[in-house]
Amino acid sequence: MACVGRLEEAQDVFKQLLSFGNHLMLFSEDVDNEDGSQWGNFPQAYSHVGLVNAAYRIAIKLDNPTFFDSLYE
Repeated sequence: MACVGRLEEAQDVFKQLLSFGNHLMLFSEDVDNEDGSQWGNFPQAYSHVGLVNAAYRIAIKLDNPTFFDSLYE
């Protein structure tokens, strides 16, 4: 979404995704977007790679590599 100019939506989805992490912010290979239940292999490196890539792309579009600070305001 960030790459195609839907930056605000990308940030909203990213915040929602973070809410699905467990107490250690780890993710399985699949997360139910209705209730946040995690399915499959756990923890799953590919899910975390996707999370990092999404954060990077949003940060680049914001020209603010530390945008995480604004997530918790």
